[in-house]
Amino acid sequence: MRGRPIIVAALALVVAALSACGSSSSTGTSTSTASTARPVGGTTIQIRDYAFSPASLQVKVGATITVTNADEVAHTLTAKDKSFDTGRLEPGKSATITLRTAGTFAYLCSFHPYMQGSIQVTS
Repeated sequence: MRGRPIIVAALALVVAALSACGSSSSTGTSTSTASTARPVGGTTIQIRDYAFSPASLQVKVGATITVTNADEVAHTLTAKDKSFDTGRLEPGKSATITLRTAGTFAYLCSFHPYMQGSIQVTS
């Protein structure tokens, strides 16, 4: 029982760290989370086997992209410049982002930074 306070403290730190993973939005993009929302005429990125599919995407300004986590663990799709972030996506959950600014946006999973991709937004 001597190690129990350490385990409890460690679990508290993990819970605090995980709860800090929320969704955000910034000028030029908007983000919303929904469990089954699929925009009509939008584009999708699926997360499966610790990879984004497609990893490289080209869309027009104003396009709505649905990101779906089909993996068995939580992931994010987070712009490296922090311009968009789906927040924590649990297995089976989806979020949408709308890109309103032209440019190329590199992204990654904040939990698994080796998972990377890019979205090119054209006018």
